[in-house]
Amino acid sequence: MAKKELDYAKLTLPTKTAVVKQADAETAVEKAVETIHPKTPSVSAPVAAKNTPPKQQMMAAVEPQQQRRVSLDLPGELYTYVKINSFTRRVTMRDYMVQLIKEEMERKRG
Repeated sequence: MAKKELDYAKLTLPTKTAVVKQADAETAVEKAVETIHPKTPSVSAPVAAKNTPPKQQMMAAVEPQQQRRVSLDLPGELYTYVKINSFTRRVTMRDYMVQLIKEEMERKRG
């Protein structure tokens, strides 16, 4: 059997598309973050009202506030505790953590 010879002059690569760089890289990053994490109105900790079911207390509407993103590294046991408690209260982990922080701040102020 004879080996086939390749004509390297006839081999071609697909054409490359032009990469357009944006003038402001920070704007591109902000746009990417907003597409991944769309802005949602802020909800503050529910106000406890007498004779209202717990679910309605948690759904109390509050004026939206400006938000800042924070990242936490929690130990495994604490993460599990927060996850289970937020699930049993039927709220998101974020809302549960915000509620805990607000309660602690109010306790220190009062």
